[in-house]
Amino acid sequence: MRILPRFVLILVLPLWLFMAPQLAQAATGLRLAVEASFVVRSDDLEERLLGSGFRFLRADLAITNAHVVGSSDTVLIVGADGSREIATVIARDTVRDIAVLRVSRSDAYLRPAEGQGVVLGQVVYAIGAPYEAEFSLSRGIVSALERQIEANVPVRMVQHDAAVNPGSSGGALVDEHGRLVGMNSQIADGFRSFIGIAYAIPTGLLIEMVQRLEQGGATDLPRLGLRTRPINPKIAAAMGLDRRDGVLVDSVAAGGAAARAGVQPGDILRALGGQPLERIGDLAFALEAVAGQDGFVVVLERGDNTREVTVTKGDQTPTSAAQSGEPARRQEYRFEETGMQIGMDGVILSVTGQSLAHYEGLQVGDRILAVNGIAVGDGVFESFRITGPVLLLLEMSDGSTKHIILDPWARPGRMRPVSGANVLDETVVLF
Repeated sequence: MRILPRFVLILVLPLWLFMAPQLAQAATGLRLAVEASFVVRSDDLEERLLGSGFRFLRADLAITNAHVVGSSDTVLIVGADGSREIATVIARDTVRDIAVLRVSRSDAYLRPAEGQGVVLGQVVYAIGAPYEAEFSLSRGIVSALERQIEANVPVRMVQHDAAVNPGSSGGALVDEHGRLVGMNSQIADGFRSFIGIAYAIPTGLLIEMVQRLEQGGATDLPRLGLRTRPINPKIAAAMGLDRRDGVLVDSVAAGGAAARAGVQPGDILRALGGQPLERIGDLAFALEAVAGQDGFVVVLERGDNTREVTVTKGDQTPTSAAQSGEPARRQEYRFEETGMQIGMDGVILSVTGQSLAHYEGLQVGDRILAVNGIAVGDGVFESFRITGPVLLLLEMSDGSTKHIILDPWARPGRMRPVSGANVLDETVVLF
């Protein structure tokens, strides 16, 4: 047995004596955080894994993601000790993706992190049930602060690289002492599995929203009835703009709040409720600030003129889809509008990145043999109009065939590609 030199022991021993209590304290804090966590399953005979959650703030309260519980009124929660109980969903905020649960009383619940809150580079731990590996603990660091992920959602997330995967949603993100830093909610858009980018709703917002939800406060944003897009360099050049801030109005829903105020397609929104709109994501926070008000002022630019219009909630009851606050559903698409160019013989010549065709796995070199079960001939794709979801039979480069469904009306889910890790540059956003 090799004996360490005396001078090494002199250096290492004091360090170990100093660190040992801290390591023990951290291990205890993480253990308690795991004890406060639970797995969320469906309240039926299948007991499907829905996600994760944790007790928070007090003995009889718990939270998870709204997308974990969906529309269910009750869910089954299973604790680290094997305990099982039916929890009641007492409130949910689908905009910010938070659900509040009423649970049996327990002394094991998470407290908020103390001090100045989360800091860049801070070590954090994610607790959850990735791929049904219940009560897993993964370690990482805070990669970025105040990251807005979805343009129409007024939440600035904590970005970190502690591993989370399907089943981790709603789980706690804690510091080394087991105190809550945030609630894991998303991974980088476009990837089903973890690639080093994860997002958590920060603790401060969780506390604020739990209090608001318990008090019955409104959480929805005012509906403008607009489809908007960011002003990219090509749009700015085409419109002769010398600045790229603001939001371009793509379409206006008939009968909606914006239409009643006189907003028109082609207008550039510069401010709402006194808040300047520097980029498209600012619109969500501006709408959040005026939520509950009967009216608010929008500053817009139309051609060379700047004007102010007042948007009011109004008392009209929508009577049709076109008056519901959302633009009317588009009736048809051409194949090229799904993001691919098709040759006369049905061979795919190109696929645009982040397009519908790309999402569905279509690749250059694939050949479309049939549409909706009917064999296609030369040149049919130029005149064909997609009026509903279509079933394509593909022949791939290795000679094998497969069917895929192409549906331009399907709204991508959280795990489908939009524009990478941060989707604020998505083409069109509904407000």
